Amino acid sequence: MIKQIIVGLALSLALAMCCYGGPPQENTGTGTDKQITIRVHNYAEANLSVLRHAERVAGDILRKAGVNTVWAECPIGQDFTHDPICGKPHSSLDFVFSLLPRSMSDRFHLRAAVLGFAIEVDGKGFGSSASIFYDVVRDSAAQRREDLDQLLGAAIAHELGHLLLGTNSHSTTGLMSAAWSTKQLIVVQQRGLTFSSADAERLQKAVLARRLAALSAAESSELAMTVPLAAPPAR
Repeated sequence: MIKQIIVGLALSLALAMCCYGGPPQENTGTGTDKQITIRVHNYAEANLSVLRHAERVAGDILRKAGVNTVWAECPIGQDFTHDPICGKPHSSLDFVFSLLPRSMSDRFHLRAAVLGFAIEVDGKGFGSSASIFYDVVRDSAAQRREDLDQLLGAAIAHELGHLLLGTNSHSTTGLMSAAWSTKQLIVVQQRGLTFSSADAERLQKAVLARRLAALSAAESSELAMTVPLAAPPAR
């Protein structure tokens, strides 16, 4: 039985106290065998320039951990039949990332410092859905006079890390910490908050496992299309 688990990212108490589809963006350097695709749904109507810079930040963090990323903004309600990314069937290498407005964080009755969450899968399945509360991230960055692109990108990388690493993927330090301290936020601004070497190794293995699952599913689908349907026995 597959069980879905919601895990979130929050800023520490120290912080709490004190459309149109864009062209796919790819971070290259590790090969397509360790590549994932992220479809972005911009419900919060975030500034596209900020969003694309944040995608690059998140992509760089994952690339340093050995994982390539391809990003595509997929506006809600549009016909993607002929779109090479937004219109293709989902596989185990595809992720959906949503930027949610403040109304959604209010609806969930979450603490003000919660930046986002990922829906992990407990079992043999693969988690593929995560979200960021864009207005909360924007306000947190403004409160501390920090670069929004850097904070948003690091938060996105954190949630993608949950989807790839699976259950119990929070750590006591670094990017995968459950709550980022003021010191860690300073490191975020310096582009220095990354996955640990152990997490990076796990990330690469996770992507390879997803790739094998995607290839297996594609082969099964192709076989089903090529095997002729047997005629019923004559009576």
